[in-house]
Amino acid sequence: GGYIFGYRKDEKTEKLVKHPEEAEIVKRIFDEYVDHPSLDQVVQKLHSLGIRYPIQRSASAVNQGKRIEKPFDKQIVRRMLENEVHLGYVVWGEVRTKNAHPKIIEPEQFQQVKRLLDQNRRKRTNSRYARGRQYPLRGLVCCSCGSRMTPQGAGGRSRTCHYYFCTRQSHQAGKM
Repeated sequence: GGYIFGYRKDEKTEKLVKHPEEAEIVKRIFDEYVDHPSLDQVVQKLHSLGIRYPIQRSASAVNQGKRIEKPFDKQIVRRMLENEVHLGYVVWGEVRTKNAHPKIIEPEQFQQVKRLLDQNRRKRTNSRYARGRQYPLRGLVCCSCGSRMTPQGAGGRSRTCHYYFCTRQSHQAGKM
């Protein structure tokens, strides 16, 4: 169920079929992450190329030719890089069906990306900013754009400055 970027559902067989333009974008995202293993850099590259993500839409909007899109953000890219559906699998709980539909990504590249994501996840934690610091407004402060703000810290010449940063700004790599 749901919208899978790179695929469309065949109305007759009810199976997923490749969407040619989106499948190329998926390949580009995987290639870009292998070359530059940073979600921020991948998102910035997509923004610079003007590539946008379609928002799931109603059947009536599709029939009227309306395509609503938004910029890619880090969470969309991460979910795409971790999704085994691009290998041709359908995963439901503990059940994994292989060759359920055409694959977009080769298993070797998927495993390479998975290793890079795991390495980055271990290296990059927000614990380096906290260091025992309490943020009493965590989860309460909102940006003027309506998104939540998250605690951040940056080292200065003589001390660390603590502040709150917009999560939308962070996830969309500064492109709002």
